Amino acid sequence: MGANKSLMESVGASLGRLGVSKIDGGNAQIDELESKARAVREAAEKAGGGVINTGDHAAGQFMDRKQVHQIVDLTVALHGWLAACSTKVVSQRKGEMPKLNLTEPVTTGTGENADDTTDTTPETSAVNYNCAKFKSVIYISYEAIREAAASGTVDFGSVVLRAFAKRLGYDLADVMLNGDTSLPGTTKRNKLLRQIDGWLKQARENAVYSQTTRGTRYDRRVYPHLYRRLPKEYRRDPDLRFLESPITDMSWEEYLSTLDGSDVRDDALINSPGRTRHGRMGLGSLIIPQFPEDLGFDVLAGSAAAPDSAAASGGGIALNVSTALGGYASAQDGRQVKITYTATGLSETVEVTDTGAILQATTAGTLGQSSVSTTAGDYSVDVADTTPIMLTNPANLLVVMCDKIRAYNEFEKGFERWKVTVFWEGDAGIFNPDALAMQDGVIPTDFSWGN
Repeated sequence: MGANKSLMESVGASLGRLGVSKIDGGNAQIDELESKARAVREAAEKAGGGVINTGDHAAGQFMDRKQVHQIVDLTVALHGWLAACSTKVVSQRKGEMPKLNLTEPVTTGTGENADDTTDTTPETSAVNYNCAKFKSVIYISYEAIREAAASGTVDFGSVVLRAFAKRLGYDLADVMLNGDTSLPGTTKRNKLLRQIDGWLKQARENAVYSQTTRGTRYDRRVYPHLYRRLPKEYRRDPDLRFLESPITDMSWEEYLSTLDGSDVRDDALINSPGRTRHGRMGLGSLIIPQFPEDLGFDVLAGSAAAPDSAAASGGGIALNVSTALGGYASAQDGRQVKITYTATGLSETVEVTDTGAILQATTAGTLGQSSVSTTAGDYSVDVADTTPIMLTNPANLLVVMCDKIRAYNEFEKGFERWKVTVFWEGDAGIFNPDALAMQDGVIPTDFSWGN
């Protein structure tokens, strides 16, 4: 029991960083947590090798400002690409954040005893933010603590804190990128995303933006296309990066694999010493797992349409989707489409097959029908395989976190576990939408394989 108590104290000390001052052990209560929590070593390597080492939590259920900065830094550092964005901790839920836009030279030629002939005045403005409220919950079972003690795990509390911060970082990245207040609260993820409008939605409404009708197959020329769409004054930024999903990164690598070096340009792409793993025609890129890869007509210029025909096929439904995809074309083979039977509202996402005459999508089930309808108008076809690509300096993307983070702890005797609930507030912003270009509707390379 002594080893278990030591582990519980370690967990408690780490949870103290989340605002929890005590762990109620049910029948046996731990009187006081350790005055100094064990340091979380190497937790923030990408943020400068910082170490978290907070003392006893003495501010009720609120974290002090130092603790807030430490948990935010840890959360961002453990989630890779977020560290490239701008993170600001604020005291007010709602307000303005000043920004400075300096796009003209500040240096000019001048003669001896001559007045400057050029004055550069920076453009000042503000980014408005309005933090929304979020709730994060973690459960720690008695069994987990007992097994950690039995296995000799050192500082189990730090392990818990790192796992919590990493998952919180994923959720934070998801809502910052994909937040959309117009989403219905029908799923757990939607309830997270509908709190704020994230960077993608803000870019569609305010940035240098373009979209396709039904999606356009991935082509390397999308990168110079985006670059040339940026105003010239922003192209000189040495920290410009393409932000994209893993599937377009795979498409880029697939393209490189088709080069044989017979062309001078091909040889340069393959063998250039300056080529990096995530390089894109002279600029770097950030591969972001949270980038959507299933965008449909809700963000594209086209709209869902009925199939050309429908027929029962085995245990499913075979539909001719040629017209819905803009007409028959072999380049559409392998696309993903969402088939919906309007009467039941049930949908299924399936892969398109080129039969040599039509583009066919065949569902595995009947979409809730006891007898398959062969009326084409009873179904709708939506694309479900496009993704955006963005070009900007990642520091142009702003994560706002309010410093009023609250945490509560309770022991659930019915489950023999501790429940920690953390309330936090945040918002997403773009410092300068004019310095961001985005293309929606990129269809990845056809990676069809097997059956």
